[in-house]
Amino acid sequence: MKNKIPFIFLLGLFLFKQVISQSNDSISCYLNELVTSYKSECEKYSNKFFGVSLYVPQMFVDRQSRITYINPGEINDSLCNNSIKITCIDKLPDSISIANSDILWNGTRYAMFALPLPKAKEDIMELIAHESFHVIQYKLNLRPNTCSNIHLDDFEGKFWLQMEFRALFDAIKDTVNRDINIKNALIFRKYRHSLYPYADSFEQNLEILEGLANYTGWKFSNKTKDQLIEFLDNSINNLYTNMSLSRNFAYISGLLYGYLFDKACDNWYSEININSDFGFLIEKLYDVKIDRAQDLQTLANNCIKQYNGMEIYNKEKIYFKRRKKLANRLKNKLLYDNNIIATLEDPSFELRSNIILTIDTTGTAYNNIRVSDNWGILSTKAPGLLCNNKFYISINRLKKVDPNTYQGKGWKLILYDGYYLHKFNKSYMISKID
Repeated sequence: MKNKIPFIFLLGLFLFKQVISQSNDSISCYLNELVTSYKSECEKYSNKFFGVSLYVPQMFVDRQSRITYINPGEINDSLCNNSIKITCIDKLPDSISIANSDILWNGTRYAMFALPLPKAKEDIMELIAHESFHVIQYKLNLRPNTCSNIHLDDFEGKFWLQMEFRALFDAIKDTVNRDINIKNALIFRKYRHSLYPYADSFEQNLEILEGLANYTGWKFSNKTKDQLIEFLDNSINNLYTNMSLSRNFAYISGLLYGYLFDKACDNWYSEININSDFGFLIEKLYDVKIDRAQDLQTLANNCIKQYNGMEIYNKEKIYFKRRKKLANRLKNKLLYDNNIIATLEDPSFELRSNIILTIDTTGTAYNNIRVSDNWGILSTKAPGLLCNNKFYISINRLKKVDPNTYQGKGWKLILYDGYYLHKFNKSYMISKID
């Protein structure tokens, strides 16, 4: 009987490994078919997007197991070469965050995708093209430095952004009055920029980075105009309920402007560079004339009625008060109550929720976030605050699991060798061992 126990254990372990191996092979086969289909689409659109192919090295990572699948295909690979081999490389190191993004890994820049992927094939194609474009942006010198557009979470900033989006949306739907709607959108945009110093350059940087990528993904997916209108209608009509637009507005503006650019000119891509402003470009493409002698505020106020301006204004006032109240509560809780403070050195972020909130000029609160850095890994399901070069989480109780691991309700900290956690007033700080 004693001899049977090790045998049974080893047999069970062998069978378990066989199941895992078969599962990995099944996923590799699925990804091979997917990437082959994507590469075939790249052939059709070869050199259409800024004169380059959207076929780049790809990395697919399971969020739970961290098992990783690699397609090492080079950017300049012949598209006619259909040999694709997805390789399973076991687990991605814990120090690397998993996200739909791009990543420099072992000297190669990959488009990274978190598994599982969307269900609909057109949504998968859109996602792959979006993240692949981020890889291409390095080659095209279209990777501007971005910062939080906190003015878009201010009452006036968010209201006038919604007016701009509504005017552009009407320009897409109503071809007869397209020019006047574009003109009104530009009036709203220029007036908003006049209210906030540097707003124009801050916004244009994120529109170049994320707006172009989002429109490229949508166009590559071959979705219809009706699908675009349905998506924009739902998104724009619910903007006033959005907790923050400071880091995600460009996903919508990229679709709005990109579609209208396409309707005006086939090769508008050639007009784009790292310093481009979508407003200036559409003004040029549609030959928009705005009377510079008239007051921008007067022009903007005269236009809002046709875009349900007063209704949006009143709704925004209600939600702005709610956001302000929540922001003050989070600020006090995250900065001044019992908390952990981590100084950011070389951080990598994994956002597991779309819920974010700008807290005036203090920083940005993220719900359900994982931060990895030189000192270790800190993850929390509750809000965490990024403030300058520090990351704060609120804790109610701290338990030391082992010499390098601490946890509490909804959060966990794993410290690397050479760092320790110590008490500092009401806070706990992560510091380097001297």
